[in-house]
This record gives sequence, C-alpha cells and structure tokens, in this order.
Amino acid sequence: MKSRNPCGRTHVRLLEFLGWWYFHYSDEHGRKPFIIITMSTTIFPFALLAWNQSEDFVYAYNVLRTISNIISQGSVFYISLAYVADVVNESKRAAVFSWITGLLSASHVLGDVLALFLPEKYIFVVSIALLIFCLVYMKFFLVETVILAPRNNPKLGCGAKIVDVFQQRYKSVKRAAEIVFFSPTLRGMALVSFFYETGMSGKRSVLLYYLKAVFDFDKNQFSELLMIVGIGSIFSQVLLLHLLNLLVGEKVILCSALLASIAYVC
Repeated sequence: MKSRNPCGRTHVRLLEFLGWWYFHYSDEHGRKPFIIITMSTTIFPFALLAWNQSEDFVYAYNVLRTISNIISQGSVFYISLAYVADVVNESKRAAVFSWITGLLSASHVLGDVLALFLPEKYIFVVSIALLIFCLVYMKFFLVETVILAPRNNPKLGCGAKIVDVFQQRYKSVKRAAEIVFFSPTLRGMALVSFFYETGMSGKRSVLLYYLKAVFDFDKNQFSELLMIVGIGSIFSQVLLLHLLNLLVGEKVILCSALLASIAYVC
C-alpha cells in the first residue's frame, strides 16, 4: 500500500518550503495574487475527471494533482494566517486560528456530505463549480491587506534583470534563514513542524487504502467515516481549543496535540 504514495515525504518537504515561500513573497507582492494563482491550479486535475474517468485520464489526473498539490496545497491556510497577522491583535490570534481551522474542518464535513449524496459522475463537476466560485469571490471581494511600496527600479537589460532577481532572492532567503536560526521560538517551531509532518505524511491515504483492501469500504462509508472525524475536529478546534488556550496556554495544547498524533499513528 505504501507504493501508492511513493513521493509523499518529498511532497511534504516541498509543501513546507512553498509555505515559507508564500509567506515571504506575499509580504513583497501582496496576499491576494498568490492565493488566487495557487487556488486556480486546483481546477485542472478535477476538470480531467469531470471530462473522462477512463484509466488514462486517471493517471493524468494523478500527475496533475501531484503538481497542483505541490503548488497549492496549504497555500489557502498559509495566506489565511498571514491575513490574520495583518488585521488581528496578537493577543487574539490563537482564538482566530482555532476558528479558521474549525471552518476548514466544517468545509471538509460539507464536502463529505456532498460526496455521500451526489452521484459519482457529478462529484467532480460540483467540485469545479465550487472552486470557480471561490476564485470569483476572491477576485472581486477579497481585500488586499499589504500596502505595496512603489518601485523605482531603473530600466535594466534582460541579463541584468535576471542577475538582479537572483541577488534579491538570495538576500531574502539569507535574511529569512537568519531570522529563523537566531530565534529560539521560530527554530523550535520549524523543528517540531518538520518532524511532525515527516511522521504524519501519507497516513490518511494509507488508512483509506487499508480500509478499502480489508473492509471493502465504498464511497458512502468513506464519507460517513470522514464526516465523523470532521465533526470531532470542528468541536475541538472551534470550542475546545479556545477554552483550553485560556486555561492551560499554547504550550500545553501543542504537547497534547503531538501526543494525540503519536497515539493516532500507533
């Protein structure tokens, strides 16, 4: 079953790098363009399956879906956190983060409900419609929170522009690495995130393959199982997490979450 997810850990490492990249460059070029561009890449894989669900198209879907996930997976969450950092006071961010994760879990539950009741041939069509709606909404109603400074760069030749871009990127990467390395909080967060994602990568896919192989789960049973998990996530993230943060603090919550993840994998 592990062979069904051959590039899972490489995929996770790329996602972590791109997550940092989104944060960094959205500071320079704005939040809105990045979230629109990355989300637009998610439409193409589902469009293939909405058009044709033959074996060749499924293989093409897997290729496009892998590329799409590398570019877009997690970007909505990352940019949402950046928006929160822009507009919410630091003392209230933990509560807002819990609400964001709770809403994400609610969207997963809603998706599972739709998958439970929709015929299979309409699932991908509905997915594309929802993704297009999100893009249109963000294009016209999402407010840019980053005030971009005007650029007064002199006109350069093509070669000079390429060299200048690489020099700026090198300086930016170096500055960001120094900030993380010399900050105990950020350094600890990076290490915890790295080892956590390394241990948890691919677990959901492997679990679904196991349930299909051993218990012969169908679409409806998968949807019901994921709905139960999603409802529990909504309760814990929207209500329980906020209350626990007031009582025991963020450090205890983080340790408890890591222990729960270890128990889940075991």
